[in-house]
Parts: sequence; C-alpha cells; structure tokens
Amino acid sequence: SVGDDVGESVGDDVGFAVGIKVGELDEKEDLGNVIDDEKLGLDDEEDDVDLILISKEDKEFVVKKSVAIMSLYVKNLLDLDEETTNIPLPQISSEALEKIIEWLEYHKRIMPRQIP
Repeated sequence: SVGDDVGESVGDDVGFAVGIKVGELDEKEDLGNVIDDEKLGLDDEEDDVDLILISKEDKEFVVKKSVAIMSLYVKNLLDLDEETTNIPLPQISSEALEKIIEWLEYHKRIMPRQIP
C-alpha cells in the first residue's frame, strides 16, 4: 500500500494533496469499482490537458488533468482558476508527490474503496 511504501510524513502529505483520509489501501483491483470513461466523458482528449504539479523542492511533475482533479485540493484550485496549468504544492515533498501521482493514476480507472 502507499502508506507502507513511504515514511509517515509522506502519508500525511498524501492525505493533504489527495484530499482524503489516508488509511490502508487494498492493492487488489475490485472490478466492481472500475469507472466507465465513456459515461463520465473522461475520454475527451481535448479536455484532458497536461498540468504541472510543482513540489516544495520545485520539481515539476506533468500530469493529465483528469488524473490531477481526483485530488480535491487540485480540483478546488482549478475551480477558482480554470486556465491555470502550473500548480504549486509548497507543502508536498517531491518523494510524496511522486507517490501521490502514482496513487491518482492507479485510481483514475479503479475507484478507491471507502475508508471507514
């Protein structure tokens, strides 16, 4: 799981950036939670622009908008300014941001299970 792979501070960063309560994540794919891109309209290439997430060390990570907006924090920033493509995350280390993006990309197609 993400929390087991990295230190405790990284787990705290993940919760902040993703906008969820961080707990243990089941790595087994639950096919009942697979998202249908056609129903959600996520397959529209022209709307899925590249965003640049910038860590506190100023390292840049290029991520598709459809992946990045799974983070409530990023989604709320984009709601305020739809034209922005560079998103600074000054509280998130590069190591944590890399794990966050890995989690978001994995869960773009497979919804995370609810944490009790």
